[in-house]
Amino acid sequence: MPVEQRSQDIRERIKEIAAGTPGVFGVAVKHLGSGEEIYLNAEEPFPAASVIKVPIMAEVFRQAEEGKFRLDQRLKLTAEDQVGGSGILQALSPGLELPILDLVTLMIIVSDNTATNMLLDLVGLDQVNSYMTALGLKNTVVYNKLMVIPAERKGMNTVTPWDMTRLLELMALGKVVSHRACQRMIGIMKKQQYNDLIPALFPANDGKIGSLPRWQVAHKTGFISGVRNDVGIVFLPGQEYVISILSKELADDRQGIRTVAEISRAVYDYFTAGKAGAA
Repeated sequence: MPVEQRSQDIRERIKEIAAGTPGVFGVAVKHLGSGEEIYLNAEEPFPAASVIKVPIMAEVFRQAEEGKFRLDQRLKLTAEDQVGGSGILQALSPGLELPILDLVTLMIIVSDNTATNMLLDLVGLDQVNSYMTALGLKNTVVYNKLMVIPAERKGMNTVTPWDMTRLLELMALGKVVSHRACQRMIGIMKKQQYNDLIPALFPANDGKIGSLPRWQVAHKTGFISGVRNDVGIVFLPGQEYVISILSKELADDRQGIRTVAEISRAVYDYFTAGKAGAA
């Protein structure tokens, strides 16, 4: 089948999957080998939810690279820092001191909101936004810390599928802060504990001792009511691609989770078609 026809087919398949669930979906995919792109509502703003933590992580590494602080420097948890939602720091004792790198890890792999707010206090919301603008991501905006009372909110943190895919593409290419910083950030995202979206329907990885995994995913999820998001880099043998799947206005969050996973699997199948062991 001609490449152009296959490319059109995957776009139609994504639209078909998305159309089966009440809500709005946005998709941006970039294959880092061929440069092929797949888009659906890619430049439409979506509520970021915890996906906004990837830009925050990038700014933390940028300021550390500039020498404003060390990643092994410790920050003290206070009762005022502790907020609800995702994470474990809200359940621990104030006075605990953690390295900045550990706070970043908690922010990403268990989506810890308290760790996130501590890091935002450290680097500044405006600085995160400025760095995203410098990277060409003009529709990625952090308006407020997480789980703050409504009276303090300035707006909803927003991203677009295109912006998130571009950010992760730059990270995969070693062009966010530095090559070493990118490798460390990707390493953190590979430890993600919430895996019910992008990788949920992937084929099982080979469990043989000493064998290479069939795939790896470095990703960050995000969810609030009516929103299920996941953005990541998918590593396959000999190839990799970046994918961002965002949603909003979902009538059924559980159905939304399934739809994101089905879109992701369709893209996986598209890029692995004809390769041994892809099924």
